[in-house]
Amino acid sequence: LAETPSDNPLYEDLQHIQGHTKRMAVLIEQLLDFANQQPLPNHPVNLNQVVIDAKRRIKEAIQPGIVLAVDLSPDLPAVNGNLNALEEILMNLCENANNAMPGGGTLTLKTYQEKPANAAPPAPAAPPSPTDNYVVLAITDTGYGMDAETQAQIFEPFFTTQESVSASGLGLAIAAGLARQQSGFFQVESRPRQGSTFKLYLPALAAADGRAVKNLPTGSETLLLIKDETAITAILQRILENAGYTVIPAADEADGLAQWQRRPQHIKLIMGNTVVLRIREQIQAAGEQPPPRLLVINDKADVPDISQSDVAFLPPVFSPQTLTQTIRRLLDAPGDVSRLYN
Repeated sequence: LAETPSDNPLYEDLQHIQGHTKRMAVLIEQLLDFANQQPLPNHPVNLNQVVIDAKRRIKEAIQPGIVLAVDLSPDLPAVNGNLNALEEILMNLCENANNAMPGGGTLTLKTYQEKPANAAPPAPAAPPSPTDNYVVLAITDTGYGMDAETQAQIFEPFFTTQESVSASGLGLAIAAGLARQQSGFFQVESRPRQGSTFKLYLPALAAADGRAVKNLPTGSETLLLIKDETAITAILQRILENAGYTVIPAADEADGLAQWQRRPQHIKLIMGNTVVLRIREQIQAAGEQPPPRLLVINDKADVPDISQSDVAFLPPVFSPQTLTQTIRRLLDAPGDVSRLYN
């Protein structure tokens, strides 16, 4: 397309082909995610923090005519969940709410606690884990709403009420699968022309189990951060230094290798995009022992299939909690921590 002049008769056809190709790529990625639902590495998570971290992304994703309202319950117990999975669930539900309000409306995100007597998973969902309390994340829109027949099918793969060719019908099916992997389930309340509410129920952790979410995991090790974007480097460096780490920034592969060679005994972890894999190979070739642990920040689809130990991966978008928890587990793990996705 880039090599075809815009006045060429084929240019418009090529644009359509490119658009369809991109939509198919998204569909294939969703299919792979749906088919390859690996067990999630869960840990104590506060749903309020999930909403706060995603708030900016949600505002950017919804239409200008939609008002975002947030009502977060104070002193919310932690849940045994996965930050990235919970953010994906939240974004999927907010995207559905956005599509249900083409003329504008209100999107409300609310968290609260609920007793098991008032919460039961709809059939045929598996019974929830025994718990004294649930933490609930409710996403409410003022859009079209749904009748009972539609509600009975919305979590089925490929079911969609949207007419757009880009609608895959997998968003809610993936959300339901991710919820199950965190011992959670959904309840839906909706009526035609009266909006919809999707409630995600997750078992609350006991107070002692949830204390870890109040502060970022800390450390005192020295980390090498390789990133060519100074603004992102500054943000990551500030987060990690606030957590107690010493951070050595490097602009590129050559700078990163030079920084390592100056202090190989002090640097315990190297983080950045896939360039860190090449640096590790050079370090190993030089016979340095033990090799540093790696945290690769990149899109899963672009990550090579490697089976090395002491290597963890994060997607491009993550919270400070996810970053520091991943680094702490990576540094503390005695053996193979390959391909840790948070």
